[in-house]
Amino acid sequence: LARRGHADGMLRASLICTAPLGPVAAITFLWSPSLEWALFLLGPCQFMGAVPAGLAGASLLSITPNQMRAKVGALYVFLSSVVGISLGSTLVGFLTTYVFRNEKMLGEALALINCIGIPFGVILLILGLKHYRASLARIEAQTQAVAT
Repeated sequence: LARRGHADGMLRASLICTAPLGPVAAITFLWSPSLEWALFLLGPCQFMGAVPAGLAGASLLSITPNQMRAKVGALYVFLSSVVGISLGSTLVGFLTTYVFRNEKMLGEALALINCIGIPFGVILLILGLKHYRASLARIEAQTQAVAT
């Protein structure tokens, strides 16, 4: 995307992979007719979920000053791991235990978390594109000023 003139190519690619993830997750967790189908559909879910995580870190570091990149990168990995691992699994367990009151409704809990979280993430990515482009332009202007 960057070669096609999109300065915000990394975040755009994240958006492209994240947007279809909600329906794919709903199909995977709710309507898979068998375990084999669920495992087959889990592959695209994993791929579409992993791409934005890597690109978000790269996008963040691309607008971070050199002197702060290690700290910002470590903070990103720490926070995304803590939030992703602790909050995600806790919410799924909470839904199955206290809301649905049925451990066999694990698929419904996973689908609900994905169908709420993914649109929220897509909205945040859309809102962040403009600010990311502005940050890239600011960095480019500073680089040009230093070079001259």
